[in-house]
Amino acid sequence: MDFPGNDPHPVEPPEKALEALNLPSYEEVQYSDTNQKLLVLLDSEEAVAELRPDFDAFLAAENPLGWRGAIVTARSSGSYDFVSRFFAPFMGINEDHVTGSAHTVLAPYWAERLGKSKMRAYQSSEWGGEMTVELDDDRVYIMGKAVTVVVGTLYY
Repeated sequence: MDFPGNDPHPVEPPEKALEALNLPSYEEVQYSDTNQKLLVLLDSEEAVAELRPDFDAFLAAENPLGWRGAIVTARSSGSYDFVSRFFAPFMGINEDHVTGSAHTVLAPYWAERLGKSKMRAYQSSEWGGEMTVELDDDRVYIMGKAVTVVVGTLYY
């Protein structure tokens, strides 16, 4: 899939929202204005996998930037470059299993940190999903196996 990249930038940590995510600790917080996603860096992939957010508290937390979802990520110590999870109760999805739009933020973020443009990623949700993401100028390419869950026709 071919998407526009959505570069994040550092922001003041929204403490109540971060408390609602039940983070053990965090290293930094960034935000993508172009697709309204908060990005939180943790120190380990285990910390990402073990998160148990309080979604009601997350929805009730002050949201000065207008985020629609939170990406929690960490560098992987295994065969992936990074891992992530994506929480979007504002959009009616407490946790999405594999999220292309989150990776349009993760690709530029991790490309800068790791100094490479092509990376292996794992979204460690209940179902989980492996993918390769590639940053090419201002485009993000996401490659991997997919499962069709809905088929329909859109009339306009």
